[in-house]
Amino acid sequence: VELVVASGRLHAVQQSWAGMEVAGVVKAVHVREGSKIEQGQVLLELRHESAEASLEQAQRKLDVTRAELQRVLRGPLPEEITRARAQREESYTLAEQSRLEMERTRNLMVAGILSRAEFDQAQSTYKQVHAAAAVTDASLALLLTQPTKEDIAIAESQVREAETTVRLASANLNKHY
Repeated sequence: VELVVASGRLHAVQQSWAGMEVAGVVKAVHVREGSKIEQGQVLLELRHESAEASLEQAQRKLDVTRAELQRVLRGPLPEEITRARAQREESYTLAEQSRLEMERTRNLMVAGILSRAEFDQAQSTYKQVHAAAAVTDASLALLLTQPTKEDIAIAESQVREAETTVRLASANLNKHY
C-alpha cells in the first residue's frame, strides 16, 4: 500500500438542476446537499397558504359562473318581471303627469302668466321623463326575451374556464418537489 498526497478539486460525474413549476416559500427540505436521491423522491415541500387561497378564490368564481349559467337557463324570476312591469307603469304615469304639466305651462305662457324659460323647463322635463319611460319599456322587453344560444354558450364557456382554473389551482396545491 502506497500513500499518495495530492491537492486538487473533485467534480461530480453527473449533476442535475432542479426547478419548480410554481413559486412559493419552502416549508421543509427532505434531503441534504450531496445526498443520493431516487427518482420520484420528495425533495422539499412548499408552504400552501397562497395555493390554498388561489384554490378557494377559483372555487368561488366557479360557484358564481355556475349560478349565472343557471340564471341564464332559467330566465327571469316572476318577481323580476313584476318589478319591471311596475317600473314601466310608474314611468308612464310620470310621463303623463309631465306632459300635462308641459301643456299647462304652455297655456300659462301663452296667457302671459309664465315665461318662455318656465315652459322650456317643463318641456325639457317631459322629454327626459318620456325617454326614461322608453328605457323601462326596453328593459322589460329584454327581460322577457328567452336566452339566446349565444347567451347560453357564453355562460357555459365561463363555467368551463372556471373549472379549468380550479383544476390548475388544485394541481398546484398538491405538487411536491
